[in-house]
Amino acid sequence: MECPNCKKQLADNAKSCPECGYDFSKKKNPLLGCGIGCLSLVGALIILGIIGSLFGDNEAVEKQMLKAGKSYLEEVQNEVAQDAVEQYNIAKREGDKIQVCVQAGLVSAAYLQAKDEANYQKWKAIQKADCRAAGMPY
Repeated sequence: MECPNCKKQLADNAKSCPECGYDFSKKKNPLLGCGIGCLSLVGALIILGIIGSLFGDNEAVEKQMLKAGKSYLEEVQNEVAQDAVEQYNIAKREGDKIQVCVQAGLVSAAYLQAKDEANYQKWKAIQKADCRAAGMPY
């Protein structure tokens, strides 16, 4: 491997660079931030690709892969919306009316992104009431 700091060639299992002292233990693996769900999706897509190539129905496999990707994206969008609701509840407990207004707007935006119209409408009404209570124009 190559040191990202000084470009010296090193053994693949090096913990640090002897030339510049760069510490590889601080290096982040981009797949780790993705989580198990992302890795599962990648695994499922690979398996579907193998099955499709074995049976020769590439169009059906492509549709299945797109469906799996969309399903995973919808799951992530719903988790983002739930996280936004939790952040709103924290702001509400803290009592800062402007922050509550802002957080209500973020929740409604998250539900809009998730294409959840019922929750979007509900949170737009909450946002409107919270922003008015904070003296913010809506």
